[in-house]
Formats: sequence, structure tokens, C-alpha cells
Amino acid sequence: ENTDTFGGDSQMYESEAYEILHIKRGSSQEEIKEAYAALSKKYHPEEHPDEFQQIHEAYMTLRRRSRGQRSERRWKQKMHLLEKQQRK
Repeated sequence: ENTDTFGGDSQMYESEAYEILHIKRGSSQEEIKEAYAALSKKYHPEEHPDEFQQIHEAYMTLRRRSRGQRSERRWKQKMHLLEKQQRK
């Protein structure tokens, strides 16, 4: 099993998503959005449906990854607070 895959219906790998969007691994959400916007203009869905679909899937893959990381951080913060409260 490849751990580079991020759940959901998408089978796109994160590394592939970064490559499609022409950005470095670990790019910020702002950089991801900017790359998506620029490529979406260049490969408009009506003129380049296949290319646009790939770009959109790459963007969604990285967006889901980011949301998952934020959820995990919030969960860890809650667990830390609960542990502190139990120690009192």
C-alpha cells in the first residue's frame, strides 16, 4: 500500500498532484491556489476538458490533504487539553 495516496475516491498520489500543478512538495495553500488558478485559466475546461480535469483533481487531492492535516492538529490539541484537565 502506498502511503502517498490521500483517501477519498481519488487515486491520485500527492507527488503526482504537485507535479501536475508545477509546484514544490510542501507548498502553502496560497501557492497551491495560485497554481490552480493560473493553470485553470491556461487550460480552460471548455477548450481543454481532459487537462482541466487533471488539474482540478490535483488541486482537490492537495486540498483534502491539507484539511486532513488541520483536522488532525485540532484533534491533537483537544487531546492535549483533556490530558491537562485530567492531571488537575
